[in-house]
Amino acid sequence: MMGRIRVEECGRQTLVEISSEPITIGRDPVSRIVIEDRLASRQHGRFFWDEDSLVYEDLCSSNGSLFDGEKVERVVISNGASICIGDARLTIELAESVGHPEDTTQMPVSEVGGAIAEDEPAGPRLCFIRDGKKRWIAAGHTMVLGRGQDADAIIEDPRISGKHATLTQQDGHWFMVDLGSGNGVVVENRKVAKLALHDGVVFRLGTIEFEAIGFGESVASPAAEGSLNRPRQVAATGSSGDFSVGRSTRVDVGSQGSQGLFTVAFILLLGVVLYSGYGLLQDLATNPDLAVSEGDRLSGAGHFELVPVGPMTAGQWLLASPGDSLEILSGESAPQGQKWLQAQGAVDQAGVFRVEFSQLLEVGQSQGLRITARLKRSGFDRVGICVRWIDPRADGDLVIAEDFSSLKQATQWSGHAAEFTPPVAGKGGSARVSLVALGSGNGQLSADQVVVRGVELTRPSPATITAGEAEQKIVFSIDETGVGRLIRGRGELISDLRIAIGPPRLMPWGQLLPTRKEQIVIGDDGSLRLGFELQEEGEQVVIQQFARPIGWRIAASWAPQRPVPLLLVGRVSSRRLDAPVQVFSGDKSGTSSERLGDLVPCVGTEISVGKGSDQLVISFRSEMQFSLVPDVSGRGGLLIADAGIVVPGDTVDISISASSEREQARVMAAIADVNSSIESREEGHAFRLAKEARAAFPWRADLGRKLDLIEQRIQIEVDTAMAQIDAVLDDSRRYPGSPTDDYLERICREAIVRFVDLDPAIRSQEILTSREQVATSEQQLLAEGRIDLLLARGRESLGKARFEIARFYFQWVVDHHPETPGAANAQQELKLIDARGN
Repeated sequence: MMGRIRVEECGRQTLVEISSEPITIGRDPVSRIVIEDRLASRQHGRFFWDEDSLVYEDLCSSNGSLFDGEKVERVVISNGASICIGDARLTIELAESVGHPEDTTQMPVSEVGGAIAEDEPAGPRLCFIRDGKKRWIAAGHTMVLGRGQDADAIIEDPRISGKHATLTQQDGHWFMVDLGSGNGVVVENRKVAKLALHDGVVFRLGTIEFEAIGFGESVASPAAEGSLNRPRQVAATGSSGDFSVGRSTRVDVGSQGSQGLFTVAFILLLGVVLYSGYGLLQDLATNPDLAVSEGDRLSGAGHFELVPVGPMTAGQWLLASPGDSLEILSGESAPQGQKWLQAQGAVDQAGVFRVEFSQLLEVGQSQGLRITARLKRSGFDRVGICVRWIDPRADGDLVIAEDFSSLKQATQWSGHAAEFTPPVAGKGGSARVSLVALGSGNGQLSADQVVVRGVELTRPSPATITAGEAEQKIVFSIDETGVGRLIRGRGELISDLRIAIGPPRLMPWGQLLPTRKEQIVIGDDGSLRLGFELQEEGEQVVIQQFARPIGWRIAASWAPQRPVPLLLVGRVSSRRLDAPVQVFSGDKSGTSSERLGDLVPCVGTEISVGKGSDQLVISFRSEMQFSLVPDVSGRGGLLIADAGIVVPGDTVDISISASSEREQARVMAAIADVNSSIESREEGHAFRLAKEARAAFPWRADLGRKLDLIEQRIQIEVDTAMAQIDAVLDDSRRYPGSPTDDYLERICREAIVRFVDLDPAIRSQEILTSREQVATSEQQLLAEGRIDLLLARGRESLGKARFEIARFYFQWVVDHHPETPGAANAQQELKLIDARGN
């Protein structure tokens, strides 16, 4: 080894040894040196040997490479020279004698100057095994361990630096001190800067494991300097019943992601490595890949090197279909090492071929999984990584969410990397990892270098659009791919709402698995814009998505850039399948069912699911073909709206609300009628209309609150009218015969008309009735005096034999006061006159 490259980026430093092989540089995770800087291209540049000269070559990068402040395309590099890519600096450190190095990857351990011995020495010593034999390093004095010729103990291992670490004595105690190596001094899978040696201590340099012997008992030491604490794992909390939490957020990292693979600085050493050939989780301390520098994630010995070639009949890698095959192959085409995993079979009914690691991985709070792999396909359309979040149950696991990395089309080995967070923010979860391929029919999926790490992740917040008020509020929560959740109150009405390509079928993936996507743009008006590309059912198209709130509704649209068949798809939980559904075409009611689960295919422009406070209404600009298919995951059903062929310039437009336009119009009309009655000073009628509106829409709490305000206004008018009536009545009683009597009668008659069935009308009616009764009594008294006078005059005329005059008086009393005692007396007198014949 003739030198190394010191990589300085974002405040950290990495050392990469220079070998005979070209050293690639870029943002692509498969690069030997991975640069996170945004100014770096995926394949930015490379170092290589040209005879005895080390050369740097820029690979037509977008922003170029700087050498001495100038952009260069190709330059010979000398010792101490630097190449700058964005904010990253790569400094060359060559040995004094620069020549074309030999590839020493397979060279055995060298024994130089007696520092490494085959016979066990006395005193403090280090023991390691190479080529099946024990080798020894005596700790007699300070010495440097490394792969370079300047090291005191030369150990040829491709993962050991030229000067890797020093064995030194301080204050009577021995320490192993890292010298800024690329892969560090590793203890229990943790890199440490300084390790105190005592009997039984085991550590690793590169792939070589050392044991300390004869160093005495343990002492307090800075052994943990630079190390990371192991996280406390928390098991995922299960739930009973139909548990539906929607999709969790998946962040792709690497060449196609929006974040670099190594932007998370704090790496929790949960570090689960899937050694699939054995079907078990290997001891992390024996895996060299887990302690490599951050720019070297996808290098290492390969995960299938120790597995026998041939069919895998046992282990924890499982295939979805019994007829599929799983085997280990060997050859020079392996991305690293000599072996890789190959699975062959057919996709399931959802169009997915899956190779799953059966062991459940527990992810702690505020943690997630970072997964890398090398994959390739044959026959299938795309390949990638999948994580299923599981609710373990006695009767079988329930899949509560399923996340995918970006699926790639490459038929050659390609690097895949993604980060996955549990579906419930702030909580852990149980995860099952799988390698997947999408397509139709049969194909092959090959895999190598599968690495799963537990990392501390911050779950990104989804974009949200909100419309309506209080119980009528509807929330459209949208993740980074544009896939949405419709939420009302605390309940999720629809999840995984997305656009997809092709005809209705069991699993239209659509936006769940975009081939490309842009960043979501949020406007000042609360609108949302997103562009993405889909490839599905033999079609490929770029689609623009737009959404914004409009009053009590949310408007959303999807516009394709070429003619393509489009579907709007949403997942409905098992519980929601029991909700009533009604489909409208224009203003006419069409198909309806007591259960959404019983919906038959139908055509309409609006679909309403649920009722009252659980109602969701989605309206379309044009007619759609509605259907419901079972969710292949067993978590409810998929509600599909088929738009048919949508051409450029046309869109799939929807309006989302908690109630239909018809209901909203009726509610607004009811409020308008109540207000109109109040303006017409008909408070009693307004109160009756408000009561009828409450009865018609008992689930509309927003209407109830508006009516509460109206009724408070009516009550103020009622109280004012009552106070006025009582005051005038009091004056009328104090000053009988005054003009207040007429005024009291007038305001009472007005109140009877204005406040029908309310207190002022009732009180006014009582007052008027009482006054009428008094007037009647007075009239009766007057009438009785007049009757007595007429009877007296009749009797007087009868005594004077003036019979006709007497008959007149008596008959008048009978005719005008028939029900009085005087009328009875007059009737008796008339009979006497008739009896006398007069």
